[in-house]
Amino acid sequence: MLFVGLYVGVATIGIFVIWYTQSSFLGIDHGKDGHSLVSYNQLANWDHCSSWENFTVSPSIVGNKTFMFGDNPCNYFEGGKVKAKTLSLPTLVAIEMFNSLNALSEDQSLLTLPRWANPWLVVANTSHFSASVNRSGWLLVLILAFPVIIVDEILKFTWRTLNNLRASDMKKTLKTKIE
Repeated sequence: MLFVGLYVGVATIGIFVIWYTQSSFLGIDHGKDGHSLVSYNQLANWDHCSSWENFTVSPSIVGNKTFMFGDNPCNYFEGGKVKAKTLSLPTLVAIEMFNSLNALSEDQSLLTLPRWANPWLVVANTSHFSASVNRSGWLLVLILAFPVIIVDEILKFTWRTLNNLRASDMKKTLKTKIE
């Protein structure tokens, strides 16, 4: 599924960019760790950091470790990405967990299937939450991961509609040939 794969890429890169460029997203405050925010342009051109005038970053806290960038604030784009990467991986995992639920049926909506169609899948999906991401991090991950269900539901609806149209056309053709 090209669209699902595209969404996976956008979401995993998106959470990385959101962490660097915004202190909150959709009302979720994830800037409490003290990390410095940069513009998207700075993030996209981080390799030119040494030429930026007056560029400074504050220390950031990840878990129980404090990252200091002192004499070389450009190290922020290397060492400082620990948290952004920590959010990207659970986003990828959560998307795949949601996608596994969508895979219960190739063409039926997830909403029409019984909740416990595959109880082992539900158990497996709920066992992947890690303590390395805080509450606001998990909310951000889930907000970016959940839309894969919507993408898949739209694709399934489109597929069902096209199949129904084809089936209807085939019935009309057969009826015409019989008459």
